Parts: sequence; structure tokens; C-alpha cells
Amino acid sequence: MKTTNLIITCLVLIFTGCSQTADEYLSSGKTKIQQGNHKEAIEDFTKALEIDPENADAYYHKGLVKYSLENYKEATEYLTKALEFDPYSGAYKLRGHAKYFQEDYKGAIEDFTKAIVFEPEHEEAYYYRGLAKIELGKLESACSDLSKAAELGIDIAYETISEYCR
Repeated sequence: MKTTNLIITCLVLIFTGCSQTADEYLSSGKTKIQQGNHKEAIEDFTKALEIDPENADAYYHKGLVKYSLENYKEATEYLTKALEFDPYSGAYKLRGHAKYFQEDYKGAIEDFTKAIVFEPEHEEAYYYRGLAKIELGKLESACSDLSKAAELGIDIAYETISEYCR
């Protein structure tokens, strides 16, 4: 009986020790993004989430891959989940971009605003918030954002200002 228990314990330890952790799947997924293996990266992030369903980083990177594949709807969904567990500037900014490309300009403005709250000198958030405001016809406010973006180093903002702000 003791021998059987010992064998079972050893087998459990062997199989448990061989399985990857959520962080290992996350790291593998990030590497696969860099290699351009988007499908495999998504599989790794999915496995990480099976192990740790509250892993904001896995949701963020899954959203990032969906965004890079121009699947903005799914990107928004994954980024929303990431933000439920860990709200931060980068996730708000990326979700703002995804909403912008879905023509949800109001939602994009809200997300870029939240990104700015977390990171007040976030030049890109000002620039894209300005573009979203242009789409909604809020030119005065848009021009203010574009000016701030230009001041913070977004050179293309000057061209946009010359086109829309007079």
C-alpha cells in the first residue's frame, strides 16, 4: 500500500511539475507576438487565462494581438477585461484606439481621457483624443488637444492643426 501511494505521489508531482504556469504561458505568448506568431500567441494567452482567469496582462496581450489583426471588436472586449483587473494608461489608450477604429468616437474620447488621467503627459492620447473630437465636430476642444500633443512632441499634430484649427 505504501508503495502504491508513493508511486501515485511521484506521478502527481511529475505531471504537476511539468505543467506550465500562467506566467510561463504569458511569457511564451509575448515571445510569439514578437515572432509574428499571432495564432500561437493567442493560444498561450488563452492557456494563461485558464490557469489564472484574473490575469490582466494576459487579457491585455490577447487584446493587443486582436488589435494588430484589426479585430477591433474582440480587442475591445479583451482590453475591457484587462481593465477590470488592472486599470492603467496603456490599456485605456489601446482600447481607445480600438474604439476609434470602430467609429465609437465618444468611447474613444473617454478612454483617451482616462489614459491622460493616469499619465498626464501622454502625447499620443492627446493626439488621438483630438482626432476623435474632430469626428464629433468638437473642433475647439479638438484643437486644444492637438496643441497639447504638438507641445509634447507629436509633430503630425501641427499638420492636423493647420487643417482643422483656424
